[in-house]
Amino acid sequence: MATNQATTLALYDRYVIPTYARFDLRLARGKGTYVWDEDGKRYLDFGAGIAVTSVGHAHPRVIRS
Repeated sequence: MATNQATTLALYDRYVIPTYARFDLRLARGKGTYVWDEDGKRYLDFGAGIAVTSVGHAHPRVIRS
């Protein structure tokens, strides 16, 4: 399901509790320990594990199930 930036921001404003500051960063995809923004810039994901067990992004055993 593709969404545009306005839809994503509206959903964020409606459903995310502002408990801490956010970066103006929109991620397009992730694989392993890396994520990429909409412009293709790669980031090492140091934020993984907030309320979850980190297995990386798009782990083959997770997406297969």
